[in-house]
Amino acid sequence: MKKILCILMVILIYGMSTTKKSDNVKTIVLQPYFGFPKTYVEYVKNNLLLIYPKVIVLKDIPLPKQAFVNNRNRADSLLKYLEINCLNNTTIVGMTNKDITTQNGKISDWGIFGLSNMPGKVCVISSFRIKGNVLDKIFKTVIHELGHTEGLNHCSIPGCIMSDAKGKDNFNNEDNFCNKCKNYLIKRNWKL
Repeated sequence: MKKILCILMVILIYGMSTTKKSDNVKTIVLQPYFGFPKTYVEYVKNNLLLIYPKVIVLKDIPLPKQAFVNNRNRADSLLKYLEINCLNNTTIVGMTNKDITTQNGKISDWGIFGLSNMPGKVCVISSFRIKGNVLDKIFKTVIHELGHTEGLNHCSIPGCIMSDAKGKDNFNNEDNFCNKCKNYLIKRNWKL
């Protein structure tokens, strides 16, 4: 694990040293966990690069043991783990094919597609519950969670990627960001 963190540090320090000081564009770091398909990671990376200038992929790592509570992978624990390893001017997206849960009201293990700190520097997504057009839905989950890290709340405009799923898979009805969310992200260096 320490070796992986050292590699991350070297990559990010090198990347930061080769950019202009005036360049305030952060780097989106994709952190796959063991078992998350490489084809999914490549699809997300390639599509993110169409809308965001800096994206890197790290080597797969195991899910941290501290995130496994009561036979479930706790998304909030994964966020805490990722945040410890997050450097300045980066946002880390944890990517797993294992089920992740969080607290939702009185439900202690609410299964989810993704979770993020808002605003923040980390988010985590899971392909476990995604059915149908998996690649498209994983990408939409990633940009939804990245939108939260940028400070966007859930959107009430139908069809916006920032809509609240309310425990359902609504991605077939979500095609893009609404104009309000899109303009917000454009101000944060997104190319939408």
